[in-house]
Amino acid sequence: MTQARVHEVAALPPEQQAAALEEKETDAKPKSTDDYLKRAEKEFNHVQKLLNEAMKELRLLANGEFGKYLIASIANTSAKQVRNLLRKSVPSSRCKRCKSKGCVVCQMSGYITEGMSEPIS
Repeated sequence: MTQARVHEVAALPPEQQAAALEEKETDAKPKSTDDYLKRAEKEFNHVQKLLNEAMKELRLLANGEFGKYLIASIANTSAKQVRNLLRKSVPSSRCKRCKSKGCVVCQMSGYITEGMSEPIS
């Protein structure tokens, strides 16, 4: 079960969660490159959304009664690094070396990311 699906089920009313968990989710490999890349992008966007929400809450905490020792600027720098890591880690195209069969370059996934040719910082 994907992280996005876990959060979807958790957001449901308790009486609907059991039925949602019993629904069969397709974990099979997608039929097309476009499908795979869209699913990957959706997962990464979900995590990005969670990070943005967490940062909003962190700013509220830093500016509130209990956040006087929380240095929001350091947290913002760390969040920017995580955002950069996420952006560079999204599968973006088929691996040209193995033609999506899986190799050392693509870590046997058949896909490469935008960041594979750039250092992640």
